[in-house]
Amino acid sequence: VASLLIAIGRTIDGNAIKITTPILYAFYLNVGISIFLLLYIFAKKNLSKTISLFKEKKKIATLSGGLNAYSYLFLLIAFTGIEVSIAEPASMTAMIITVILAGRILNESIKERLLGVAIMLIGLWLLFI
Repeated sequence: VASLLIAIGRTIDGNAIKITTPILYAFYLNVGISIFLLLYIFAKKNLSKTISLFKEKKKIATLSGGLNAYSYLFLLIAFTGIEVSIAEPASMTAMIITVILAGRILNESIKERLLGVAIMLIGLWLLFI
């Protein structure tokens, strides 16, 4: 279900940036998401808990949010020069970096995942030919 929703969203994104700039589209989309989440927090009466959590984890929350926003903006910019059917799957190869970082930083055993990484790299290469 998540993959289907992502695919639908990326198709909408690809069409939206044909009529506006990626930065403007990303800005208004993030404003909309922020308003939705704020309303959800108010509805659940979790404002003080949310503020407390943000104060406790301010650095990681800010870094995570900023990186997520910029990575999405860069994906939208890629859509202006590469077809969505190539740019979106190519962006999913970030999972390869996640596997490597999990091995390095979290000391996870990644040997059994390396075959999957190789298959993903071959698939990415096939998208470009």
